[in-house]
Amino acid sequence: MVGIPYVMFTSNLTWRFLGMAIFIIIGISSFVLGSFSEQEQYKVLREEPLILDYGYLQELSNAYQAKRRIYVAMSVPSIILFIVGILAVSLTMSGKFDWSEYHSFVFLGLAIGLFGFCYFIGVMGAYELLIKNEQYSSCLSFKIKRKIKDKINNL
Repeated sequence: MVGIPYVMFTSNLTWRFLGMAIFIIIGISSFVLGSFSEQEQYKVLREEPLILDYGYLQELSNAYQAKRRIYVAMSVPSIILFIVGILAVSLTMSGKFDWSEYHSFVFLGLAIGLFGFCYFIGVMGAYELLIKNEQYSSCLSFKIKRKIKDKINNL
């Protein structure tokens, strides 16, 4: 998205750099808030093993298998959109194409592609954490985290 002001304001350097700075600040703050904010509703999934009814787990697994096709089908165009955007920007930066106002659509497509890929991969990861929680909670790293947490709570 930072490229949009770069392309749109070719004659006015003040607006160009101000717009780029605003988009950079928005992007960094969104990344930091999304990455480091604790979501209390999902915290228990990584800290405690879940006890789910077998019927519900099967129903959840079947629903995920049906939705997984849709998520994969939506993430593939997102990846393609992102790669095409990267290629278009790199070809323009290498001098094969000239910068134009239409490059704002390239940057928009690049951002939509990256967002779509991250969103669908995140949703699929959450489903797999729910469905395969027993395997996740039996791994060595989970047990080590659990022991550390218990020692901290006992202090």
